[in-house]
Amino acid sequence: MPAGHGEIQSVNPANLSDRIGVFRWSLPAADAAVARARKTFGAWSCLPPAHRVRALVRFRQILARQGDALAWSICRETGKAIREAREEAQLLLSKIDVTLETAKLELAAPAAGPDAYCVYRPYGVCAVLGPFNFPLHLPQGHIVPALLAGNTVVFKPSDKSCRTGLLYADCAARAGFPRGVLNVVCGPGAVGERLAAHPDVSAVLFTGSYAVGQRLKSIAHDPPDKLLALEMGGKNAAVVFADADLSQAAAECAQSAFATAGQRCTSTSRIFVERGAFDEFCDKFVSLARTFQVGDPADPEIFCGPLISADAACRAESAIREARRLGGRPLLAGGRFDTARGHFVRLSAHRFDRYPGRRRYTSEELFVPEVGLYPFGDAAEAIARVEDTDYGLALSVFTRRRPVFEKMLNETTHGIVNWNVGTIGASGRLPFGGRKKSGNARPAARFSIRNCVYPVAGRAAP
Repeated sequence: MPAGHGEIQSVNPANLSDRIGVFRWSLPAADAAVARARKTFGAWSCLPPAHRVRALVRFRQILARQGDALAWSICRETGKAIREAREEAQLLLSKIDVTLETAKLELAAPAAGPDAYCVYRPYGVCAVLGPFNFPLHLPQGHIVPALLAGNTVVFKPSDKSCRTGLLYADCAARAGFPRGVLNVVCGPGAVGERLAAHPDVSAVLFTGSYAVGQRLKSIAHDPPDKLLALEMGGKNAAVVFADADLSQAAAECAQSAFATAGQRCTSTSRIFVERGAFDEFCDKFVSLARTFQVGDPADPEIFCGPLISADAACRAESAIREARRLGGRPLLAGGRFDTARGHFVRLSAHRFDRYPGRRRYTSEELFVPEVGLYPFGDAAEAIARVEDTDYGLALSVFTRRRPVFEKMLNETTHGIVNWNVGTIGASGRLPFGGRKKSGNARPAARFSIRNCVYPVAGRAAP
């Protein structure tokens, strides 16, 4: 094929003989999608807001009717357990509900007095670049606010979820959006880079890895007012004090470590436990985690399915080897299995009698079902260990004492700090995003519509 063109073969990571489809892509197709979005922007942005609301309500109705088809596509294409995939399909509906409910409040004009005004205007064409782990829910968190505010959208799903992205595009077409309002283009990273660098794209809304986010940041700088919202993962921790309900803390931590096979940006990969409770917590954590079954994601009884790719499975094995080199003792052995069928790995956890210091294992995002457990002496030590990473997305603190929780809240650097709740499962009614390498302080969820508009202010003498 000529340069700038190619094909993506989509394969079920739980059944490598299940060839889902071949999806052609090209850089000219991405350019054409931007051109359609640019052409439609003027008419779409000038519609009364009530018209855009009605269009999103129709979209919600179509998504509800197609929920099962979307869930099975997510399951088949990404290996996500069907139970979780159905939850994701349901989240598409609640995202529209919450956005319609809160947008008016978020975009209320500030009180400026009788001789001044402030209004919000849409940016223009927004490029939404999605991840594989929540192939529709996370992009939808940007797409819906962008459309409601009057922007047009070019959505590039992950190259691991092309079919799911195209099903989503079909739902949008059935909802009756005007041509060019919501465009979907498939492709590898080169297509995302083309969109980010395109002079007619006014905002880039990205969810994915730090490395890709940094690459986008280096190219999405012209014109200088181009908005770049980055959500780039985390090295998330849980801190369990001895006064906590250890059974409840263990359950929350196990779910947060292993849901979606550890492939969430909010997955817990470090658990720090006050020394006096360390042995008991480890026992409770392991007992719970051993009940989680890994297997065919189409089975509704399975806890989690395979990893997304062979590279991810290799990362899991590498993390286990590094944990053991650093002195970790296996609580859950981990390792690959059923490799002829798919990218399956067992859940793994390692106990450390002392913190091994800052290493890749302890400070970098792994995105696999592996977690390290470490003892600590006091809150000051726990804070030092939690902060020993360049990420700052999610932290969970388990204690019955409010002053202890507030100390952790005030002396750590995170966008999400939960009290007696695990790191996963954020609320759509709250802002979502992190600090440092986790993002650039442009949160999704509650405040996401603010990433889709800019203020216009003026004085007036009517």
